[in-house]
Amino acid sequence: MFFAHASDSKYVELISKMIAARKEIKMADELLRSISQDEVERAHFRSRRMFLMDRQHDLLVARDEGRDEGFKEGREEGREEGREEGREEGREEGREEKEREVVKNALGMNMPVDDIVHLTGLTLEEIERLRDTD
Repeated sequence: MFFAHASDSKYVELISKMIAARKEIKMADELLRSISQDEVERAHFRSRRMFLMDRQHDLLVARDEGRDEGFKEGREEGREEGREEGREEGREEGREEKEREVVKNALGMNMPVDDIVHLTGLTLEEIERLRDTD
């Protein structure tokens, strides 16, 4: 409010109250008055303010670009994890299918269940369960 209306004659009373109430605003008023008297100081002040605004803008842009890049990297990482999970699930399903096939073939050849347990590494219960699913 102070910087926006310090030179506006409509706000003289309000600005005076602000200066009286806060020592920070009083210091800003003194600085503004000293800067306003010297064209070189005004130019320095404007340059510094523009520099700070440009810097703030650059930091915001860099943060947003970093956020976008991080989002892309995270997304790709998630996709890769999903593909790996899918491959692992497919391998597991393939192993289970192969086990079922071996057990069914062995049972079809009237192989003793103890031999099938030894051959496949499955438990007796698992072999019985596979026999019952036929």
